[in-house]
Amino acid sequence: MKLSVPVWRIVAPLVAAVFFCLALRPEVDHATSPHGLSHLLFGADGDAGASAISHPAWLSLHIVVRKLYSIIAFAIVGFCAQKALGPARRPMLRAVLLVAAYSLSIEVGQRLFVGIEPFLEQLFDVGCGALGGAIAIWLEDAFDGRLTPDRIAMRVPGGAPSPAPLGRRVD
Repeated sequence: MKLSVPVWRIVAPLVAAVFFCLALRPEVDHATSPHGLSHLLFGADGDAGASAISHPAWLSLHIVVRKLYSIIAFAIVGFCAQKALGPARRPMLRAVLLVAAYSLSIEVGQRLFVGIEPFLEQLFDVGCGALGGAIAIWLEDAFDGRLTPDRIAMRVPGGAPSPAPLGRRVD
Protein backbone atom coordinates (compact mmCIF):
# COMPACT_ATOMS: atom_id res chain seq x y z
CA MET A 1 0.00 0.00 0.00
CA LYS A 2 1.41 3.36 -1.02
CA LEU A 3 0.58 6.46 0.98
CA SER A 4 -0.30 9.64 -0.85
CA VAL A 5 1.78 12.80 -0.54
CA PRO A 6 -0.86 14.52 1.66
CA VAL A 7 -0.70 11.60 4.11
CA TRP A 8 3.12 11.75 4.14
CA ARG A 9 2.81 15.49 4.87
CA ILE A 10 1.04 14.55 8.08
CA VAL A 11 3.25 11.55 8.93
CA ALA A 12 6.63 13.25 8.34
CA PRO A 13 6.29 16.08 10.90
CA LEU A 14 4.78 13.69 13.44
CA VAL A 15 7.70 11.27 13.08
CA ALA A 16 10.20 14.14 13.26
CA ALA A 17 8.48 15.57 16.36
CA VAL A 18 8.46 12.20 18.14
CA PHE A 19 12.17 11.60 17.49
CA PHE A 20 12.95 15.21 18.47
CA CYS A 21 11.14 14.82 21.80
CA LEU A 22 12.80 11.46 22.45
CA ALA A 23 16.22 13.01 21.77
CA LEU A 24 15.61 15.58 24.50
CA ARG A 25 14.70 12.99 27.16
CA PRO A 26 17.69 11.78 29.20
CA GLU A 27 15.79 8.72 30.43
CA VAL A 28 15.33 7.56 26.82
CA ASP A 29 19.07 7.94 26.28
CA HIS A 30 19.81 5.85 29.37
CA ALA A 31 17.19 3.21 28.49
CA THR A 32 18.61 2.70 24.98
CA SER A 33 22.29 2.92 25.85
CA PRO A 34 24.32 -0.27 25.79
CA HIS A 35 26.17 0.33 29.08
CA GLY A 36 25.77 -3.26 30.20
CA LEU A 37 26.98 -4.75 26.92
CA SER A 38 29.88 -2.33 26.77
CA HIS A 39 30.87 -3.06 30.36
CA LEU A 40 30.62 -6.81 29.80
CA LEU A 41 32.74 -6.78 26.64
CA PHE A 42 35.31 -4.10 27.42
CA GLY A 43 35.19 -3.34 31.14
CA ALA A 44 34.33 -0.11 32.90
CA ASP A 45 35.66 3.18 31.61
CA GLY A 46 35.12 5.67 34.40
CA ASP A 47 31.55 6.84 34.92
CA ALA A 48 30.57 6.27 31.29
CA GLY A 49 30.65 2.47 31.53
CA ALA A 50 32.03 2.46 28.00
CA SER A 51 34.82 0.54 26.37
CA ALA A 52 38.23 0.41 27.96
CA ILE A 53 39.93 -0.06 24.62
CA SER A 54 41.87 2.81 23.14
CA HIS A 55 39.58 5.45 21.66
CA PRO A 56 39.30 9.22 21.51
CA ALA A 57 38.02 10.51 24.83
CA TRP A 58 34.53 11.09 23.42
CA LEU A 59 34.19 8.04 21.13
CA SER A 60 33.50 4.87 23.09
CA LEU A 61 31.57 1.74 22.14
CA HIS A 62 28.63 3.18 24.06
CA ILE A 63 28.63 6.32 21.89
CA VAL A 64 29.19 4.42 18.63
CA VAL A 65 26.14 2.22 19.27
CA ARG A 66 24.06 5.30 20.16
CA LYS A 67 25.20 6.97 16.93
CA LEU A 68 24.10 3.90 14.97
CA TYR A 69 20.68 4.23 16.59
CA SER A 70 20.62 7.90 15.61
CA ILE A 71 21.54 7.17 11.98
CA ILE A 72 18.59 4.76 11.77
CA ALA A 73 16.28 7.40 13.28
CA PHE A 74 17.64 10.08 10.92
CA ALA A 75 17.10 7.77 7.94
CA ILE A 76 13.48 7.27 9.00
CA VAL A 77 12.95 11.02 9.39
CA GLY A 78 14.63 11.68 6.04
CA PHE A 79 12.60 8.99 4.29
CA CYS A 80 9.34 10.45 5.60
CA ALA A 81 10.42 13.98 4.64
CA GLN A 82 11.36 12.85 1.13
CA LYS A 83 7.97 11.22 0.68
CA ALA A 84 6.22 14.35 2.02
CA LEU A 85 8.17 16.79 -0.14
CA GLY A 86 7.95 14.77 -3.34
CA PRO A 87 10.41 14.65 -6.24
CA ALA A 88 13.36 17.01 -6.34
CA ARG A 89 16.00 17.83 -8.87
CA ARG A 90 18.71 16.88 -6.38
CA PRO A 91 17.01 14.68 -3.78
CA MET A 92 20.25 13.52 -2.15
CA LEU A 93 21.44 17.07 -1.53
CA ARG A 94 18.04 18.11 -0.21
CA ALA A 95 17.81 15.11 2.14
CA VAL A 96 21.37 15.47 3.44
CA LEU A 97 20.96 19.18 4.17
CA LEU A 98 17.46 18.81 5.60
CA VAL A 99 18.31 15.98 7.97
CA ALA A 100 21.63 17.58 8.99
CA ALA A 101 19.69 20.77 9.84
CA TYR A 102 17.20 18.65 11.82
CA SER A 103 20.10 17.03 13.67
CA LEU A 104 21.56 20.47 14.38
CA SER A 105 18.23 21.57 15.86
CA ILE A 106 18.32 18.54 18.15
CA GLU A 107 21.83 19.51 19.23
CA VAL A 108 20.66 23.04 20.04
CA GLY A 109 17.72 21.63 22.02
CA GLN A 110 19.99 19.26 23.91
CA ARG A 111 22.40 22.07 24.74
CA LEU A 112 19.56 24.23 26.04
CA PHE A 113 17.55 21.62 27.96
CA VAL A 114 19.53 18.45 28.62
CA GLY A 115 23.19 19.18 29.13
CA ILE A 116 26.35 19.88 27.26
CA GLU A 117 27.98 17.28 25.06
CA PRO A 118 31.50 17.89 23.81
CA PHE A 119 31.62 19.91 20.59
CA LEU A 120 33.20 17.04 18.64
CA GLU A 121 30.36 14.75 19.62
CA GLN A 122 27.81 17.37 18.53
CA LEU A 123 29.59 17.75 15.21
CA PHE A 124 29.64 13.97 14.83
CA ASP A 125 25.88 13.91 15.55
CA VAL A 126 25.20 16.39 12.74
CA GLY A 127 27.31 14.23 10.43
CA CYS A 128 25.20 11.22 11.47
CA GLY A 129 22.14 13.26 10.50
CA ALA A 130 23.60 13.95 7.07
CA LEU A 131 24.41 10.25 6.63
CA GLY A 132 20.88 9.35 7.68
CA GLY A 133 19.54 11.73 5.02
CA ALA A 134 21.62 10.00 2.35
CA ILE A 135 20.46 6.58 3.51
CA ALA A 136 16.86 7.84 3.31
CA ILE A 137 17.22 8.48 -0.42
CA TRP A 138 18.73 5.04 -0.98
CA LEU A 139 15.84 3.54 1.01
CA GLU A 140 13.30 5.44 -1.05
CA ASP A 141 14.91 4.19 -4.25
CA ALA A 142 14.93 0.63 -2.89
CA PHE A 143 11.27 0.73 -1.84
CA ASP A 144 10.24 2.25 -5.16
CA GLY A 145 12.22 -0.35 -7.13
CA ARG A 146 14.61 2.24 -8.56
CA LEU A 147 17.77 1.10 -6.79
CA THR A 148 19.99 -0.14 -9.59
CA PRO A 149 23.81 -0.21 -9.81
CA ASP A 150 23.72 2.77 -12.19
CA ARG A 151 21.58 4.83 -9.81
CA ILE A 152 23.86 3.94 -6.90
CA ALA A 153 26.91 5.05 -8.90
CA MET A 154 25.20 8.33 -9.83
CA ARG A 155 24.37 9.04 -6.17
CA VAL A 156 27.94 8.52 -4.98
CA PRO A 157 30.18 11.58 -5.46
CA GLY A 158 32.38 11.00 -8.49
CA GLY A 159 30.31 7.98 -9.52
CA ALA A 160 29.24 7.44 -13.07
CA PRO A 161 26.82 5.02 -14.67
CA SER A 162 28.26 1.91 -16.21
CA PRO A 163 28.73 1.95 -19.97
CA ALA A 164 25.93 0.58 -22.11
CA PRO A 165 26.41 -2.84 -23.67
CA LEU A 166 27.72 -2.90 -27.23
CA GLY A 167 25.10 -2.13 -29.82
CA ARG A 168 22.85 -0.31 -27.37
CA ARG A 169 22.30 3.39 -27.89
CA VAL A 170 22.78 5.70 -24.91
CA ASP A 171 20.86 8.98 -24.94
